[in-house]
Amino acid sequence: MNLSETTAEIFKSIPEAIVPNAQDAALIYKHKKLFISYENALITGFYDTVYGDDNLKDRLTPEQRKMREQTMRQWYQITTNGNFDQHYWNWQVFVGIVHVKHDIPNAAMLGMWGWMMSFFQRNLLKDLDIEEAIEILAILQKLQAVVSSLTVESFIMTRKEAIRLASGLNDNILGRLVGVEIDKLLTQGRTELMNSCETEQMVA
Repeated sequence: MNLSETTAEIFKSIPEAIVPNAQDAALIYKHKKLFISYENALITGFYDTVYGDDNLKDRLTPEQRKMREQTMRQWYQITTNGNFDQHYWNWQVFVGIVHVKHDIPNAAMLGMWGWMMSFFQRNLLKDLDIEEAIEILAILQKLQAVVSSLTVESFIMTRKEAIRLASGLNDNILGRLVGVEIDKLLTQGRTELMNSCETEQMVA
């Protein structure tokens, strides 16, 4: 997978209106000192939350936590500089590949993005005038949407490409085989939902 090509392909499905622009980046950079003051609390709180969850803590050793904290620190520093350029977006796509390698679920990543947004909301509303805090939060929500989209799509595309290469099947054959299995899963899901609905109606 070529990172730049993959990034460009994913961006075709992301509305331009939600992509942070130069003006957004400038406002983030304007408050760089404030973001720096949040850095240690954000990173420590982030991984304390991950380690405090019984379903997630076994995925990371203390050594891995140290390395991931450092990687997150680098990401945070570049992000709060407002460096939303091609390299930055390619990096978010690369994160999706890394998450496949380390079996980090998209659900965990999206959940922790929610945790970060709550952290920012709590602190920005405390430290800034409400109008400016809301403006910055809107930019961070745009960033959350784009970064999450790039990482999740990259995760899916990486797995799909790895399966294709490992199986030796061409795209058409693999697509047909996958389509058959998806149809089975759709039927199974519909049946389960219908049965669940009927059970609820009987109880009511």
